[in-house]
Amino acid sequence: MPKHSFIRVNKLPDVCGRVDYISNQKRQEHLYAVYSTVEPVFWQRLSEQSQFDFRRSNQPEGKCTEARELIIALPASMQQHDPNLLLKLFVETFQLKYGIHDAFYRYICELNDVYLKHPALYERDYREDGFEWLDCHQEQRCIYAIQRSAADEKIIALFHFGEKTQEGFALNIGAAHSMHILIHSDWDKYGGQTKEGTEAVAVKDNLLVCDLPPFSGMMFKIG
Repeated sequence: MPKHSFIRVNKLPDVCGRVDYISNQKRQEHLYAVYSTVEPVFWQRLSEQSQFDFRRSNQPEGKCTEARELIIALPASMQQHDPNLLLKLFVETFQLKYGIHDAFYRYICELNDVYLKHPALYERDYREDGFEWLDCHQEQRCIYAIQRSAADEKIIALFHFGEKTQEGFALNIGAAHSMHILIHSDWDKYGGQTKEGTEAVAVKDNLLVCDLPPFSGMMFKIG
């Protein structure tokens, strides 16, 4: 490693506060450049999920580590380069090498966020009326469908474990008036092939009809 450069990792007990501190022009007099690859709400969700996991782990003492920051001090020879271009190069090179890991991490964070926001996924964990098989007889197509229920909410999850796309899969969901996709593992932001908002999904005559990409899962809120 060149002289006068170093790498350090710090634990962050307040990731939102730290992100604001290092990226806020009003708080950093000598701030050269900022380059973000996520929306600000991502850091809030990360904080909430980290704190939730910390409480569930029943740690007797200590602070929750919400995230870690990687500090890289560059050699003086790089000061001649444009800071915006340099930062963009660093981030995009990292994403090219480790992009799938970042995408999966984002998927897990957002999946946990769905869990926290929808009581149907946990309110009746130990009651028979909290879980129902909607379809478990598609062995040849490797498709399974379940429903989770709470007092005022119903969530349907579809899982496809086959290697070929299943087009036009139909599931009886009863007298549903509305349907909203909560999360889809094949969205392109998670490394999949489906652009968010372009899913082939429709509700007609009490049937939810959709195309299921290979090795994918979808979760819906039914009203």
